[in-house]
Amino acid sequence: MRLLCNLLGCSPADFPACARCHSDLYSSEFVQRGRLEPLLNALHAMMRTVSLRHLRCAHCGRFLSPARLWHECRLSMKWGNLSSVKFCSDDCDDSYFPF
Repeated sequence: MRLLCNLLGCSPADFPACARCHSDLYSSEFVQRGRLEPLLNALHAMMRTVSLRHLRCAHCGRFLSPARLWHECRLSMKWGNLSSVKFCSDDCDDSYFPF
């Protein structure tokens, strides 16, 4: 359990000691921040930024192919609008009526 606390940090669920390694909250063995915490924070930030709704067509809801996603991303960067409406095909683009 000590290895898990070193990687993820201690969990003070059962105050005043860690629930996994039973080290006291104010002792020198208590690990405030694990070694994997910066990596996990970056992963969670990336997951919040890129969700599945960004990978779907705005009109029909199908998942975009990687080639179409790259095409839409290039178009949005060209026009300076990264949150542009994405379509899976030109037919969806032509028939899209937002209101």
